[in-house]
Amino acid sequence: IRSMAFSPDSQHILTGCDDKHLRHFELKGGQEVASLSGHRSWILDVAYCPDGKTCATSSADKKIKLWDLKAKEPIHTIDAHKDQVWGVDFDVTGNKIVSVSDDAAIQISEIIATNA
Repeated sequence: IRSMAFSPDSQHILTGCDDKHLRHFELKGGQEVASLSGHRSWILDVAYCPDGKTCATSSADKKIKLWDLKAKEPIHTIDAHKDQVWGVDFDVTGNKIVSVSDDAAIQISEIIATNA
């Protein structure tokens, strides 16, 4: 496990792992809800959207992925960096993502509205 994050309601946890999987757990009982894959390298960071329905992952594959947690699938890929992406987070509205990479750039990306 490289990173983890609490859900906005503190009922779930996300983990990002070296095996390229995003894992979603219920806190009560510790049961795994989902194990999702889509990155081509390690997941370096995870973040919940304030809506609690969507999350973001950043990876050594230079990509950021947005995930629909209910559908258990990626819904968008952001290709904003030239090197591995070490950090990702949402603004309080959930409309923007900030990311930081080994390319020495901090990127702010607008999020397209989804039904996630």
